[in-house]
Amino acid sequence: MLHRREELEALREPWSALWERCPAATVFQRPEWLIPWCRELGPEAVLALAFRSEQGLVGLSPLAIHHDRGERLVALLGAGITDYNDVLAAPGYERAVADAVLAYLDERAGAWDVADLHDLRGSSPLFAAEAPAGWSDEIEKHEACPRVTIPEGAGPDELFSPGMRARVGRARKRLAKAGALRVDVADASSVDELLDALFANHRARWVSRGEGGVLDEALRPFHRAVARGLCARGALRLFGLRLDGRIIASLYGLAERGGMASYITGFDPEFAWYSPGLVMLASAIEHAAAEGARTVDFLRGREPYKYEWGAVDRWTYRRRLRHRRAREAGRGAG
Repeated sequence: MLHRREELEALREPWSALWERCPAATVFQRPEWLIPWCRELGPEAVLALAFRSEQGLVGLSPLAIHHDRGERLVALLGAGITDYNDVLAAPGYERAVADAVLAYLDERAGAWDVADLHDLRGSSPLFAAEAPAGWSDEIEKHEACPRVTIPEGAGPDELFSPGMRARVGRARKRLAKAGALRVDVADASSVDELLDALFANHRARWVSRGEGGVLDEALRPFHRAVARGLCARGALRLFGLRLDGRIIASLYGLAERGGMASYITGFDPEFAWYSPGLVMLASAIEHAAAEGARTVDFLRGREPYKYEWGAVDRWTYRRRLRHRRAREAGRGAG
């Protein structure tokens, strides 16, 4: 049992080794995502269960208890800005880890009221464990995550529909007439420059629409730490579309096993007529396909543009558990 953030940080290397052993794990379960979340956004105290065998670390359930409208809420670390939450369990240990998580919560029932486990994929080990007797247990669809499948062996002319291919071609011609066009992918020497451009382009785009976007100042230290950490692991796909050297569109992508996830995009509204966001996304998909990716995940949200690329919804789920004492207290309060 790990109670403090520093204990999680000390587990970084075996945690990374466990992540490598878990074929269904996403970037969002990496220590490079969750440790910065704890440091910059999360609670000081955590409630993480580490499971070990003679093979080393074989399971990790990164939880914390939050206070929300008078209730003590158990949630997975990263909740709020993480598109796929889950535990990590080495092959063969999935059921044991899930059972142990609920057994531990049952033992500590006096410390919490509701376990709200959301943004879980249907394959999550947490669905395998049965709730202890007397608990309420609700499972529901939570968020749609549209995803594009790249056909095996698809060439550049086969990645997009004819209509989309024509749109991208026209936009690229307009930009080529305006100046020299180049797509950069971040490495250790350029990650900060491209991240600053992402922050600026994302904010400019949303301000032009009278909104604030999702990359406010409070989140920037988190994303900077994540980008640097994932870049070192080879898991960052941060793109910048340059026109005469100026970055006019950005895409913050995460490399997953056999795929890429598009987390946040942005473009300079001054160049909106040129459709730089369209060109940026097409370039990122082409780059992913050239690397051998079979999927591009647009993550949660049913924005119309995602379906223009041929995306199909995949759903995440939410499991809400309430133990007997919390249910009785709720009835008494009512």
